[in-house]
Amino acid sequence: MNTITGTLAINPWNHRLLRLMEKFFSALFPPVIFMATLLLAVVSLKEMVLAPAVFSFIFLAAGLLVCRLVFKADRGKAIRLFLQVFCFSLLFTLIFYLVVLHKYGGPYMGESDSYRANQAAEEVLELEGLGSREAFLYYILQGNSHGNWYYIGFVTLLYRISHAMGINHHNLVPRLVNSLMLALLALVAWRFAALAGCGDRVSLLCGYMSGLWPISVFRSAFIRRDAIFAFFLLAAVFLFIRFLKNEKRVNLVSLGLFFFSVVVVSSLRLGFLAILSGLFVLIAGLYFYGGINNKNLLSRIMAGMIAVLLLSAVLAVNVRNNYIGDKLLILNEVVEHYTDRRGGFGAENPGIGVSIFRLPMYISLPMRLLYANIDPAPIPSSFLILNYRWLGTLFWFMCLPVLYKTVFHGLFLPADKFFALKSTVITFLVLFILINGITFEEAHQPMYIPFGLMLIFFGLERQNVSYIRYFPFLGAFAALALALYLPAKLL
Repeated sequence: MNTITGTLAINPWNHRLLRLMEKFFSALFPPVIFMATLLLAVVSLKEMVLAPAVFSFIFLAAGLLVCRLVFKADRGKAIRLFLQVFCFSLLFTLIFYLVVLHKYGGPYMGESDSYRANQAAEEVLELEGLGSREAFLYYILQGNSHGNWYYIGFVTLLYRISHAMGINHHNLVPRLVNSLMLALLALVAWRFAALAGCGDRVSLLCGYMSGLWPISVFRSAFIRRDAIFAFFLLAAVFLFIRFLKNEKRVNLVSLGLFFFSVVVVSSLRLGFLAILSGLFVLIAGLYFYGGINNKNLLSRIMAGMIAVLLLSAVLAVNVRNNYIGDKLLILNEVVEHYTDRRGGFGAENPGIGVSIFRLPMYISLPMRLLYANIDPAPIPSSFLILNYRWLGTLFWFMCLPVLYKTVFHGLFLPADKFFALKSTVITFLVLFILINGITFEEAHQPMYIPFGLMLIFFGLERQNVSYIRYFPFLGAFAALALALYLPAKLL
C-alpha cells in the first residue's frame, strides 16, 4: 500500500471499491451498537429472562479484555472491530430469533439441528446428581463418538452455569457464544491478513468482511458448532504460520492456545486431526524447502516437533480406533454418507445441490467445486431473512478472477519472501477442495471463507487490473454454470 498518498490499491477502481467498503463499515458502527442494545433489552423484557443480557455483557467484557491485552499498539482498532462484529451478529441473531418465533411459533425452524441440540442438552439438565463436568461429558461417556456431542456437552455446560448464577437458562446463550466467536475470528483474520502481506487498512477490511460474512452471521444465529470450529481452525493455522515466521516471540500462552485450538478442531469434526496434520506438514515442508532466512532455531525445532507430534497423534488415534486396514476407507464412507443424505429421494433442501449429488461421482465432484463459488445461489426467497445468506455470494462471484489470479501467482512466488501468502494459498486450496468435495454444504463454508477473503483482498490491493475488467469472464462463468444447471436438474 502507498502509505504516502493513502491509496488502498494500485488500481484506481480497486481503490474506489476498498474505500467504499471502508466508508460502509465506518458508517455501520453507531447504528449497529444502538440497535443491538435496544433489541437485546426488548427481547429480555419480552421473554422475561436475564440470561441473554447477562451473557452478552460477560462476552462483551471478555472480548474487550482480549483487545486490551493482546492488541496493545492497535487497541482502538481492535476494540472497534470486535464491537462492530459482535453487535452486528448479536443484532442479526435477535432479529432472526424473533422472526422464527413469529413464523414457527417457537425459536427453531422445525426439527432442525438447533432444536435437536437444545433438546439433548435439556434432557441432561433433567437428570439428577450430575455436576458440571459429568453433564458436559454425559453423551461422550454413553459411547457417542460424534464430534457434535462435545458441542452439545458445551451447550449443557452453559445452561448449568446459568443455573449456578441463579438465572434460568435460555437457548439464545449458545447463539451469543457464536457471536463472540465471530468477533474473535475477525480479530484473527485481521492479523492473519497482515501476516500474509496485506497493508494495514486492507487487513482491517479483511477482518471486517471475515467477521460479517453473511453465511457466517446467518449460521451463528443457530445452535451449531460452525462458528466455534471456524474460529479455532483459523487460529490454529495462523499461530502455526506465525511460529514459523517468528513474527512474535513464541511463548507459553500462544503455544497453549495453538494446541488447545488443535484439540477443539479435531474433537468437533471427524477426520480434522488428520487434515490439520497433513496441512501443517505441507506448510512445514514449504518452510524448510523454501529456504526461509530465519536464524531462530526455536522456530525450526517447533515446526519439526509439531509435525511429528500431530502425525503421532493421528497414528495413535487410528490404532486405538482400529481404523487401520478395512477402515482406511473411512473418508469414502463419509463421502457416501453425505451423498446418500443429500442426494437421496426426499432429501432436505431440494435444489441444484441435490441434483449434483445424484450424479456419478466423477461428474459430481468437479461440479461441486464449480458451484461452490455461487452457493448459496442469489435466488430471492419469500422468507425474506433467508435472502441475507446469498449477499456474500455476490461479492465472492465478483472477485472470483481476483481470487483465481492470486492463487495461481501465489503458488509460484518465492517462498522466502511470500511464505505466509503461499501457506494461505495452500490452506485455502486444501480446505476448499476437501470440504466441497465431501460435504458441499453452505454451513461448512466458514471453514475456508476467511482464507479466501485474505487472498481476494491481497489481490485487490496488489493487482494492477481492475475487477471491472473481469466482468466478461464472470459472464462466461455464469453462462457455463447455467448451461450445466439444466442438465443436472434433468438427470
